[in-house]
Amino acid sequence: MINAQLDVKRFQVVNTLLFFFVIVVNALANIIPVGGYNTGEISDMYPNLFVPIPLTFSIWLIIYIGLGLFILYQWGFLSGWSDDHRQVTADIGWVFALSCLLNGLWIFLWHYLYTGLSLIVMFLLLFSLLVIYQRLWQRKSKTAQEKRYVVAPFSLYFGWITVATIANVTTVLVDLGWDGFGISDEIWTTIMIAAAFLITLGVLFTKRDLIYGLVVVWTVAGIYLRHTGELMGEYPLVIFVAALTGGVLLLLMVLMGIGVIGKGQPKGTLYYQ
Repeated sequence: MINAQLDVKRFQVVNTLLFFFVIVVNALANIIPVGGYNTGEISDMYPNLFVPIPLTFSIWLIIYIGLGLFILYQWGFLSGWSDDHRQVTADIGWVFALSCLLNGLWIFLWHYLYTGLSLIVMFLLLFSLLVIYQRLWQRKSKTAQEKRYVVAPFSLYFGWITVATIANVTTVLVDLGWDGFGISDEIWTTIMIAAAFLITLGVLFTKRDLIYGLVVVWTVAGIYLRHTGELMGEYPLVIFVAALTGGVLLLLMVLMGIGVIGKGQPKGTLYYQ
């Protein structure tokens, strides 16, 4: 028992330190800025049609607030003073700490224009969040506090990194000068949106995770607004597919939320006991 408590304490301390490491690195990346460019300026170096409006990236603020709540929860402050926070922390183990290191490393690689290496790190970050997501999914009994302060933040984070990985792939292809086998940028962008749509369908129908779905809707809405605004409707197919994707996903989530569809399936991480 003593060793188990010491292990959990070690997780709590390391997770807290590395969470603050990520916050500081992300702040300095734009304040200094690291590599001489802020994050938005680097994105502008690799123009592509999958990039949403700048406001879309404000989701990072919500993600970090959510992860901050997880840090408080793992110390017991938001767990209703039960011991649930210890078990959750032990279940996640070192994976959250690893995700923080990968997040910080990605920032440095991105700002020093190592796009290929940044993509490898992004895939590793996505995999680490998938591991956390699955471990939380396997916890069959969750308190309301755990759903609110642990599951929801990681659903949000995992959803965003899913679409960010697709965007990172696009950036690397632009950097390499890939011609897309002669297929137009407009078609490739619709393929990317379709890929995000299919992944989200899989999550919705296996986990019924509405937060994950909302992240993807938020992203395609940002793509839609950029194409109808800044790009002045130059690529109507992208506009149509983005609007269709967002609309279909919203409709599915509403129907799932009110129980019209998905009744016979396992309920998602936010909804089952």
